[in-house]
Amino acid sequence: MQFGFLLPNIIDRSDRDPFGGTRRLCQLAEEVGFDFVVIGQHRFTPCYFSTPLQVLTAIAAVTQRLRLCTGIVILPLHHPLEIAEQVAQLDEISGGRAVLGVGIGYRRYEFDALGVPYEDRVSRTEAALDLIPRAWTAQLDDESVPNLVPRPLQTPHPPIWIGARTGRAMERAARLGDGWMTGLSQPVSELAEVSAAYRSAPLVEGRGRDVCLMRQLGIGETQQQVEAEWLEPVLRFYTDYWDAGARADKDPAIISKVKAGDPVTLREFAEDRAIAGTPGECADQVRQYAADVAATHVCVVTQATDEAAAAASLELFGRNVIPAVR
Repeated sequence: MQFGFLLPNIIDRSDRDPFGGTRRLCQLAEEVGFDFVVIGQHRFTPCYFSTPLQVLTAIAAVTQRLRLCTGIVILPLHHPLEIAEQVAQLDEISGGRAVLGVGIGYRRYEFDALGVPYEDRVSRTEAALDLIPRAWTAQLDDESVPNLVPRPLQTPHPPIWIGARTGRAMERAARLGDGWMTGLSQPVSELAEVSAAYRSAPLVEGRGRDVCLMRQLGIGETQQQVEAEWLEPVLRFYTDYWDAGARADKDPAIISKVKAGDPVTLREFAEDRAIAGTPGECADQVRQYAADVAATHVCVVTQATDEAAAAASLELFGRNVIPAVR
């Protein structure tokens, strides 16, 4: 099993080196046992990365083995050949460590700002997922695609992981991708059934079938510490995402309680949903969740808003949970 983390946006634009903390965090993660870093994308949105491939290129320069994954690029907002070129360049620069994670997007304002019809996002995504691997692997005399320069180092090409939650999206991931990236909060008991369907779909020749389980991480020396320091920010995160329109994998009962001002306990929130508690408890949850969905990869997401907090969570998980599970 491979372990990764979603890179928090800890850019300090008041510093002469705004990305210093980002680089140090990735170096620490590599040191304590993480295998890959994931960077998401939202356009025209504060506190999110708008150009994740550029950030991953900077990370490639200060790491040696950490795989570099977009999680996710909003694919219909880009020309597919532009993405193909950029990922191939990242793969070349990093020595073959690129992973392209994509999704269709759900925030209409991002599409409106770029003049891309929101209703076309599925068809644009599927067309791009057909074109990108062909551009990476086409013979030089293939006139159906331009000659891509550079070509990626990985063979046959960098893995393509597809974010999916619903039946049609899962079918797309099985048919056009090499892996599936789960949602953050969809209960693991529900994911187990979805994962079984994904893994039983016909395997396309030359393609992979990875399962990347995305889970929120709250880790501390005691449950009381996690409940005091982590629970409120993560509940706020869930509510914000609900309000932004990402409702396919959200629990309406939890959201209703938060909005009503009713208390939600750590156990109530985390059960079947998050990795939360002491290192030993987190290791048990990872084992159970990974077994339930047959995960090949686990990606943890902290609610840290500064370098010190993010580093503390990643180090505690990396030095205690990763070796225990492995």
